[in-house]
Amino acid sequence: MKNLKKSITDQAKTKIQLTFRNVVITADVRRGRREPVETKTIINDVSGTILPGQFVAILGASGK
Repeated sequence: MKNLKKSITDQAKTKIQLTFRNVVITADVRRGRREPVETKTIINDVSGTILPGQFVAILGASGK
């Protein structure tokens, strides 16, 4: 009887295309203990497509 599930190796070989539209990422920032929270837009209205074999990353400063 043949196993119907794909092995992890076979799954890793499956090629996909990822498309994203109108992505918005915000963060709540507080400058001091008693200061009001400010919403900061980090990414605004970004769209794109990632094709098989491509790599995409969002990088930036971390922490304080």
